[in-house]
Amino acid sequence: MKKVENIFRTPFSTALSGSARETERRIRNIFLWKKKRPPVLVLVLAAVLIALCGGLVSCQERTEPVTLVMDTQYYDTQGNYIEIPALAMSADTQPTAGVTAINQALSQLKQEYQNILDGDIDGSSLSDAENHCLLYPSETQRYWNLIFFREEFHTDLNTGHVTSLVYNKETGQQVTLEEALELAGQTADDLCQALADQYDPTLGQDIPGADLCIQNQTVEGFRMGADDQPIFYLTARVDDRDDTAADFVSGSDNLYIWSDGTFTLYDQYAVTDLQPLVPSEECIDLNPPLWRQWYFSGGEPEGGFSVSASLSLQDPEVCLYRDGFPNPIAPGSFLSFSCLDSTHIDTQRLEEYEPIYNPGDYWLRSSGTTGTGSFTALSYYNSTEDRESINTLDVTMPDLYTPRGIRVGASREDVLTAYPEAVSEDYWGKYPGQDYLWYCRDSNDFGPAILFFFNGDTLHQITLTNMFD
Repeated sequence: MKKVENIFRTPFSTALSGSARETERRIRNIFLWKKKRPPVLVLVLAAVLIALCGGLVSCQERTEPVTLVMDTQYYDTQGNYIEIPALAMSADTQPTAGVTAINQALSQLKQEYQNILDGDIDGSSLSDAENHCLLYPSETQRYWNLIFFREEFHTDLNTGHVTSLVYNKETGQQVTLEEALELAGQTADDLCQALADQYDPTLGQDIPGADLCIQNQTVEGFRMGADDQPIFYLTARVDDRDDTAADFVSGSDNLYIWSDGTFTLYDQYAVTDLQPLVPSEECIDLNPPLWRQWYFSGGEPEGGFSVSASLSLQDPEVCLYRDGFPNPIAPGSFLSFSCLDSTHIDTQRLEEYEPIYNPGDYWLRSSGTTGTGSFTALSYYNSTEDRESINTLDVTMPDLYTPRGIRVGASREDVLTAYPEAVSEDYWGKYPGQDYLWYCRDSNDFGPAILFFFNGDTLHQITLTNMFD
């Protein structure tokens, strides 16, 4: 037989000799490995594989799906906008420590607005209107960010505040501010000083002699950006460095955003979709839409605005509704948050008007004009309660109507049909020589009253007033 010379060989080939005994020995060695210790490289590879498998199992345990659901979306005609979500996991999954902690914080946040949500407001004080808790949710591969912009109406410049809750999906824990600062290689003091360093040199440049500075810096919250790096929110006040020596500005509180070593001022009074608290491309859109989704498009919340459940009226008959507005206006209401707020209002303080009940109180007259008529409101400012309320309101606007459907332009017969209890006698000597009818539920003629003034037999003015001792 011819000997085969060219045999295909590889580095993993094992040549077998022609000896049957040697061939048997080699095969036995392959299977028994002579009970030698495995090569170190094999052990290392095996350990790495085991570690990777363990890591995969561990990751699987840490990344149980967490979703965002809305607990509360409330938007009313008083300007109260409240958005509070919750984190949710599948029903057969035990909530992680981070989900539990964040949901507890969200529950506490909701409690701060419970009186508004329950309708436990009278609609006339400043604290009853323009309370905002606006949600900016965002998600990265590793984190859930819940950023809330919170503000309430103030008579002076007072910035909103930020509340933040951040969840680490990989660890199942809530991320603390301290952890975010450490990740960014910063401290709270570092950020506060950096804010002053950036803005102090530019403050007061257009005010000769002014010495302004950043004061009262506070790190309020943070979120994780698209690159999973922290972005911080700070508040600070801009004011005279020494108010005792000079007072060039009245001072204002502001909100600043730190990212990549630089601050930007967040102007809450000129918010647009181009200058959001969180970039729109990072935010999660929800259904029903959040404020940030419907406001910038000029829309309204799904289902419209709610009417405050207990908007108290001293007499439900003594009020006026406006076409397209659900809330009435009445004696005791606050003009700036009423159905007349969409008109241009001019206000004049009445220095000599009486009576004055407390030091610091005063009367004011406000007026506005629309395409169809006008109104004038006499209001009283209570300095103790920091609120102003309408005492008397005169209107000639036909888009305002009484609870019984009477508008300017109605006939005398229409008014008497709707208000058979109205009288034509003198009302406290206030309107001598004028032709009018009036209604008051109180037998002593105290309290809220509605007056109808006629030009011939046509109603040309409706007046709401409150007579008190």
